[in-house]
Amino acid sequence: MKKIVLLLVLSFIAIEVKSQEFKVFKATEFSINHPEDWTPDTSGQMNTSLLLFSKPEQNDTFRENVNVMIQDLTGMNLNLKKYTELSLEQIKSIKDSKIFESTELKRDGETYHQLVWKGFVSGKKLKFKQLYFIKNNKAFLVTLTCEEKAYDDYVKTGTLILNSFILN
Repeated sequence: MKKIVLLLVLSFIAIEVKSQEFKVFKATEFSINHPEDWTPDTSGQMNTSLLLFSKPEQNDTFRENVNVMIQDLTGMNLNLKKYTELSLEQIKSIKDSKIFESTELKRDGETYHQLVWKGFVSGKKLKFKQLYFIKNNKAFLVTLTCEEKAYDDYVKTGTLILNSFILN
């Protein structure tokens, strides 16, 4: 019985994912997939290499987004572990912050770190899911940013976007 329920749940997830069309965004150092109705912004605002804004919703004052930031680590002698430790310390200094998950993972032979946390940032209660990659003396931060109250509505799509991130 449990197997049948699990199979049905997975079928519904697959149908929902298939119904949403994704596009590939290619940059020099990375590529990432996003829903067609999410808007890419490469203007560099907020020191990002890419901002993917969710479809605007009526009366919404915040557009959930996935962003990619690249930080040059030349001369800093930071590996993934040290970079993550520094990030965790910075997060702890944010008002009302709480870390839900901090996990080192592997995908296609690439080690990365995943964080899920919340905090009061820019006057809003926000929740984040982040992936950290270190390659060629650069840190690649891929972040889903949501209003805390909307996180559960966006985490499934956001995770699909995050997990599509590939370093070139």
